[in-house]
Amino acid sequence: MNFFSILPYLTYFIFIIIFGFGISTKVNAHDAKKVPCMVDIIYNDDDVGVASYFVLKLQYKNQTGRKISGVSVFIKDKDGNLIGNSDASCKVKSDGINAGSTGQCEKVLQKISGKMMQTIGYDVWIKLLEEQKKELQKANSCDVIGASFYK
Repeated sequence: MNFFSILPYLTYFIFIIIFGFGISTKVNAHDAKKVPCMVDIIYNDDDVGVASYFVLKLQYKNQTGRKISGVSVFIKDKDGNLIGNSDASCKVKSDGINAGSTGQCEKVLQKISGKMMQTIGYDVWIKLLEEQKKELQKANSCDVIGASFYK
């Protein structure tokens, strides 16, 4: 058996290796990590009156080798329908999420200030809060589509 007799088999083997691994190592360019998330309503006093904050909150596990300062997310309802997108800071209760750790990420999606409450009146303010609460609290999960890292 000489080299030329196995050349067709060798060529076929090399072809399978090159194209076979190319197909099996397909990477999804939009690989997102789905995590539970919610929108919480926080009431606080400001200079004029009561302010309301609608805050997106999620817990994220950093599976990278670098410290994360924030994430980008697609916000979805319980059926998986997209209801919005945002970024969220992961420097809420710490200076970020270390590699291998889990931490909270948050973003104020909307603020209704005390000045606005005084301008539109209490009844309209309550109606506005209820409408925003109904829409924003549909958030059920977040697809984390990217992260920002410390330099």
